Amino acid sequence: MKKLAIFLVIAMAVTFAKAQPVKVQNANNYLNNGQLDKAKTNIDEACESPDTKDKAKTWLYKGNVYLAIHVTNNVTTQPGVVIGSTKEQIIKKLGKPILDSANKMVYPDESKYKLNLFFEDGKLKYYTKDGKYKNLDNNSIETAYDAYQKAFELDTKKEYKDQLDVKLFICGSSFFDKGALLYNGKKYKEAIDYFDRTAKINSMVGYTDTLATYYAALSCELSDQPAKAKDYYIKLIKVNYKKPAIYSGLANIYKNEKDSTNAFKYIKKGLDAFPGDLDLMVSQTYIYITFGKIPQALANLKSVTDKDKSNARLYYVVGVCCDNIINDSLAKQTDKDEASALGESAYQKATELKPDFFDAFYYYGALYVNKAASIYAAADKLPLSAKKEYDEKRAQGDELLKKAMVPLEKAIALQPDDLPTLNALKQIYMMLKLADKLKETNAKIDQLKGKKN
Repeated sequence: MKKLAIFLVIAMAVTFAKAQPVKVQNANNYLNNGQLDKAKTNIDEACESPDTKDKAKTWLYKGNVYLAIHVTNNVTTQPGVVIGSTKEQIIKKLGKPILDSANKMVYPDESKYKLNLFFEDGKLKYYTKDGKYKNLDNNSIETAYDAYQKAFELDTKKEYKDQLDVKLFICGSSFFDKGALLYNGKKYKEAIDYFDRTAKINSMVGYTDTLATYYAALSCELSDQPAKAKDYYIKLIKVNYKKPAIYSGLANIYKNEKDSTNAFKYIKKGLDAFPGDLDLMVSQTYIYITFGKIPQALANLKSVTDKDKSNARLYYVVGVCCDNIINDSLAKQTDKDEASALGESAYQKATELKPDFFDAFYYYGALYVNKAASIYAAADKLPLSAKKEYDEKRAQGDELLKKAMVPLEKAIALQPDDLPTLNALKQIYMMLKLADKLKETNAKIDQLKGKKN
């Protein structure tokens, strides 16, 4: 009996030892059959076993299983669904959803997936599809990546190198997709890590991923991390990434740091690489204004408008730059006067090219209001004996307010509920003693304030 007992113990030990490598193969078989729950159970056990936990193949298969879980749970294509569609357009194509909230709609899809559509300002921003193994693992792509890294360490003979290169590249693409979803959802801080991982993975397999690095830089800027953004931009410049925005982005960071040397250095590098690029020229203009080089800024603005006479947005930006010069306490009066004339013509051109351009109409009117305010202030400083000059200045101010009324009334026609525009018009109507218009505007303001309360 003793011999039999010893034999049984030995047999069980041998059977158990053999069972662990079998679990690795079973995991792969279940994976190939699409049975991801059973594949996960087997591979998790194999990764804990002393007999298989130090084998590159074990971790390669673990990566494969968890990557499959991620891919199954994150299908990102849906025929007929177009980014930018309204809810009404989606319902017309897909029918009534099972869930409809302010910013999200959910549809079942062939029983295997659940389709999630996310909206912003009434338009489809992005969508995802949840697979039937959604609850199997919440961090499957991260687990897959870690498993492949472990396999790389253990694969001293490079037996699985080609497979691992491909799988890591897929992980990188998945990380980029995840980063893009977070970026589109304005979760910029969270997006950085995924874009950064994508770039690092692709670097491991011999590919420089400039796009992921660029979005990492943008995410840093948008999450108020300029130092990190600067590092990414410099990396992109070193590999000669062909995008003007990296130069303007880097120069802007230096501008905000009051580092004029590097701000001018990198905006010049950008313009040397992309001569005449409008965005770079506008960025250069802001840098000129920031560091008190107003004549150069004005020359740039004139040059910008000469390059594209059909771009309403460009004329609007020129107007905004001119406003900055006008409000710059260090600028000479002659420069301010030149900026005022240029800004006036720029806003006028912007509104002519784009008759529904609310911001252009608003700032066009504001330009006249600010000029009138300066003239009224100068009039108020005159001595009592200078009544004639006082009356002349007040009349000049009134004429400017009449000019301001035209674009501001067009602005409020475009956005009837805009309180800043209504308040600006209220002040104008008071100054010009336009009682009927003042009464009507006050009623609108009171109504809007009542809604907010």
